[in-house]
Amino acid sequence: MPQSLNIIGSGRVGLTLGLLFRDHGIAVQDVHNRHLSRSESAIAQLGTGNAAPEITDLRPADWIMITTSDDAIAPVAARLAENGALRTGTIAFHCSGATSSEVLAPLRARGAQIASLHPLQSFTDPARDAANFAGNFCAIDGDGPACAALEQLFTGFGGRCTRIAPEHKLLYHAGAVFMSNYLMALVEAGLSAYEAAGLDRDMALSAVRPLVEGSLRNALEKGPAAALTGPIARGDAGLIARQLNALRQADPSLAALYETLGQNTVSLAEARDNPALPQETVQKMREILGDPKA
Repeated sequence: MPQSLNIIGSGRVGLTLGLLFRDHGIAVQDVHNRHLSRSESAIAQLGTGNAAPEITDLRPADWIMITTSDDAIAPVAARLAENGALRTGTIAFHCSGATSSEVLAPLRARGAQIASLHPLQSFTDPARDAANFAGNFCAIDGDGPACAALEQLFTGFGGRCTRIAPEHKLLYHAGAVFMSNYLMALVEAGLSAYEAAGLDRDMALSAVRPLVEGSLRNALEKGPAAALTGPIARGDAGLIARQLNALRQADPSLAALYETLGQNTVSLAEARDNPALPQETVQKMREILGDPKA
């Protein structure tokens, strides 16, 4: 008899992983959301399973996957512990990168093994993301048997799994926020600067694609310090001052962001061995950018 999976919260992450479970022989049994229509939509996309209107309608399963928002995980766990059909040996896990598996402790008290698994991926299209899942990094914490089972399962999906200390999850997830969510904010800031310069937004987005893709590729291949280019890497303090002044006149919020990122970029440039920047140049750039280290 195949193993079974219940899904609580069937957004893009839940659907993507649900497809992986399904395609590897684990039956999607019940799906529950706050709104029944979302569960029905998920069932239609998965092509299998039953829409459960309430948590009390969930049947016992081998796996329970919770892919709700972080704030909803604890209330869901409490409701499952009070009213859900749990059995000894069920593996219950959530997919938050910032929250420890211990938020599911009420389920452990009812006989379940608990864990968390965070796939380091930006989910946009469940079918495509499931098909391209191989190679994705997955951070796991929780009870030993649950972690071992998740590692075995997700390695079978093509994932690369590692354990993470629960107390470090907030820092781990903050790193992902910097490199994914805040990257979008930086692209938007760049487009805003182009618009302030009178350029068409769509044209600018197309024009910067080689620059963005090349910069990211170089950073990932060589490391950020070695890949750094531009006025700070060259020690062009005069240009930095003029550019900052232009941004202050066009959009003070962009100027403030330029200053903050510039301060970090000076430290990155200073760490480079070749070419090494003169210390007086580093100091001048820090002064221009309002760096407290100046």
